[in-house]
Amino acid sequence: MNGKPPVKYLCTSTGAMLQNFELWRLNAVANTGKESRVALQEILDQILKSNILQEAIELRAEALLCRWIGEYRGLIEADAVTGEPTWAKQCSPSRMAVPEKKLGDFVEVPNRKGVPAAFGAAYGRR
Repeated sequence: MNGKPPVKYLCTSTGAMLQNFELWRLNAVANTGKESRVALQEILDQILKSNILQEAIELRAEALLCRWIGEYRGLIEADAVTGEPTWAKQCSPSRMAVPEKKLGDFVEVPNRKGVPAAFGAAYGRR
């Protein structure tokens, strides 16, 4: 189709001809949709058969690791024997943990009557 509907033909058509034309066009739309899905499935199959997706995942993981190391470089050090990264001695587990008294501020805690008190601290409860 060239983007120009056959207006003259449609205006001079009978009711039955208009219904047939409409059904013909809707059938063409359905067939085009099926062809598109088949083509997309073939493309996805090719991507999955090649290692493009796996490579993209690995590259993203490396980028995230790089960012994490940059942010927490002071908390890790290399083992003298193996060269593998280890947590620095000055890094205590408490530095990485969420303080318990703050946790209630973010967790929905039900009150004793069974009505949820959303975000506990918002209602003055701890």
